[in-house]
Amino acid sequence: MSNRRSRLLVAALGPLVLIAIASWYDGTLLRDLRQTASATFDSGGLVFAMSIAHLLTVAGAVTVVGLSLWAHSRALGVAYALAGALLLFAASLAMVFATSVNGAPPIAPEPVVRFLGDLWDLAVPGETGAVQTIAAAALLAGVVEIGRSVMRGRTAPAGLDPDPRLAPR
Repeated sequence: MSNRRSRLLVAALGPLVLIAIASWYDGTLLRDLRQTASATFDSGGLVFAMSIAHLLTVAGAVTVVGLSLWAHSRALGVAYALAGALLLFAASLAMVFATSVNGAPPIAPEPVVRFLGDLWDLAVPGETGAVQTIAAAALLAGVVEIGRSVMRGRTAPAGLDPDPRLAPR
């Protein structure tokens, strides 16, 4: 496999792994530790785990940004921006399109309601908002990469040398 393909594969799969880890840690492990702390009145483990959660969230966000910049791919930038926006606004989308209001059925059809419910389960129920933070980083990194690729794609007028700072690496 070529170096470019390897880079794209790592940059495409990396955020998926990070989101899965953040979802498990934030939504399952911390919730279980909070319930244990409530039952035993001993919150030492929870406080330590929350500190680790914040550290892992920032590390995940920085890693997503680094992977996006490392990949040098407009298509991957678009994927990062779309997936990041979808996860970041999962709660809003679910509330607007997939919930019943005053007994009226949801606006969205059943498959969309089911998809938004699954998305809600992945992104929203965390104790620290780790998935949304990483999703926000992916959204911003995707927008930056799209902008960078557009700038790299511009050509200089005839007779002028292009700006070497915009040349692809």
